[in-house]
Amino acid sequence: MKKEYIKLLLTVFVFASCSGGESSVEELIQDESTALKIQDKSNQFNANIAVAYIDPFETKLHWVSFLIAQTLLNHESSRAVFMNVYINSFETTHTIKLEELLDLNNPDLDLFTNAFYQEFDFYNNLSDEELNQVCGRPNLRPIPPDGDPGLAPIDPMALFQAYINSLLHDDCIEIYIPNELDIEIENTVQYTPVIISSAHPLTNASINEAYINRGRCSTEIDEINSTTRENIIIARPYRGLRRCVYTQYSSIKFEDFLGN
Repeated sequence: MKKEYIKLLLTVFVFASCSGGESSVEELIQDESTALKIQDKSNQFNANIAVAYIDPFETKLHWVSFLIAQTLLNHESSRAVFMNVYINSFETTHTIKLEELLDLNNPDLDLFTNAFYQEFDFYNNLSDEELNQVCGRPNLRPIPPDGDPGLAPIDPMALFQAYINSLLHDDCIEIYIPNELDIEIENTVQYTPVIISSAHPLTNASINEAYINRGRCSTEIDEINSTTRENIIIARPYRGLRRCVYTQYSSIKFEDFLGN
C-alpha cells in the first residue's frame, strides 16, 4: 500500500512540474485524503447499520422480562404469587415457564396477572415522546402480532389478552434467574430496590443489553455478563418436544447464556 502511495505522489509531482502549477500536488493529495475519509465514514456507517439490527424476537423477550421487573417493583401484591412459583423452581432449574405466571384462566395468578396488565397498559399508552425521552425501556412497545404500535387500543384488555396469547402460544418462553432473587423489598430513602431485566441475545454472545429497573420511568440501560451479581431476570426461549424447535437458532444452546 505504501509503495502504491509513493508511486502516486511521484506521478502527481511529475504532472504538477510539467504543468507549472505549484499548488496542484497539495490539492490532489487533499482530494485523495478527503476521498479516503469519506470511504472510511461510509464503511463505519455500514458497520453501524449491521450492529443496530435487533432480532424482533429478542425485543419481544426484552419486553417480557422488563414488564415482569416493573410488575414486581411497583406492585407489592404481585410478589407473593411470583415468589411462590419461584421457590418451587429455583432450586432445580433456576427457571419459570411463562405460563406458570401468566395463565389468564388460573385465578391463583390473578394478583400477578392484573399487576402485569397495569404495566403493559402503562407503557403502551405513553406517547412516543414520553417513551423516547422520559422512560428507558426496550425497543418499540409490547404489542401483540399485527398490532399497531402507534395507535391506542380501542379495548386495552382485548389487546392484552392477544399479547398474552401470543407469548404463551406463538413461542415457548421461560424466565431464567441466574442468581438468588431478593424481592422482599421496600423502597425507602436509604435503599432503592433494583431488578435487572434482559433477554437471551439469540446468538452465542456472552453479554447483552440490560435494563436496570428502579421503578416506572426510572430505568438505566447497561449490559450484563456472567460476572453480574444482582437481582437478574432474563427471558429466553426453550425448545419443546413438538413445537418451538427454533431451527433458525439451531447452533445456539439457550441454556448456555450466563451459565445455565
